[in-house]
Amino acid sequence: MEDYNFMGSDSKSKTICAIISLVSLVTTILIGISFGSVEPTEYGILYNTITKKIDEKNILTGGLQYLGVPNKIITFPRVNKQIEFSDQKAADAPALSTRTKEGLELKLHFSFQYLLQKDQLVNLYRLVGTDYNQLYTRIASDVILANAGNYHATEYWQKRSEVGNQLEKALNVKLQEAFANCTGLMLLKIDLPDSYEDAIVDTQLVNQQRLTQEKVKSINLILAGIEVDNSVANQNISIINAEAQYNATIYSNNINAKMIKNTVTKQAEAYTQAKKDLQFDNSKNLLDFVYYLNIMNLDKKKENNKLIIGVDNPRVTLQEVGKGYNFAPSALV
Repeated sequence: MEDYNFMGSDSKSKTICAIISLVSLVTTILIGISFGSVEPTEYGILYNTITKKIDEKNILTGGLQYLGVPNKIITFPRVNKQIEFSDQKAADAPALSTRTKEGLELKLHFSFQYLLQKDQLVNLYRLVGTDYNQLYTRIASDVILANAGNYHATEYWQKRSEVGNQLEKALNVKLQEAFANCTGLMLLKIDLPDSYEDAIVDTQLVNQQRLTQEKVKSINLILAGIEVDNSVANQNISIINAEAQYNATIYSNNINAKMIKNTVTKQAEAYTQAKKDLQFDNSKNLLDFVYYLNIMNLDKKKENNKLIIGVDNPRVTLQEVGKGYNFAPSALV
């Protein structure tokens, strides 16, 4: 009887342990699924999997979030997304074919960026769920096809940026109706008929050549002007130099004249003083004095010095390199 009770209590303990373990496991699982996370580049809204309703009041941002057991997070991009229309393999849709205002065939390759409106995420989910990328692709196709034909072919070449800006504005109006904003549009490639493109290229080449010739002409005019300025400057320099040389010559001659005048004046004063001191009776005696003084000062070492005496009508000639004297004194001593 005692062995039977012992086995019964052991079975109860195992059952209780199993129940506790099961409850713990279920609790852990429930706690685990009650939390979720949203990436920093995403928004999130709560969706109740039981009632099939969404939380219209709370928009979740990046981080760990408490959801509750029946809820899950539906995420939306928080950053700019791009849709491309082109012939590239990675493009979202093919390039759009239409016609210009004058009826020429036109094929547009372009891309645009959009940003979802945070406060309209609930309405966007009700509209298309999470298939918003397909919605915006269809809207972009309709808008571009409706507006691309409003421009002439030349405008796509000459006013490409303006055309792109106008298409972006038109697309933004329609995207805002679908709870997004167009943040940019770029015309990647514009295909027109080859014959028309060739004509445009030829026209552009002619215009470029004309502009080049105008630039060359302008440069030549500038160079000619510089040459004239240089000639005028050189002429002015020559005139200034001539005037400076003339003034320098005048100044130098004046100085030399003053020096000669001063020398002659001093010599005259010295001879007058000598005549007075030596008590000469007349100027003839003074001249004889000067004559004999020059003979005394004659440099005997110079080969070309000559003293000639004893000719008819006695006359003495003094010669010195760089000098010459001729004098006939009244008497020789």
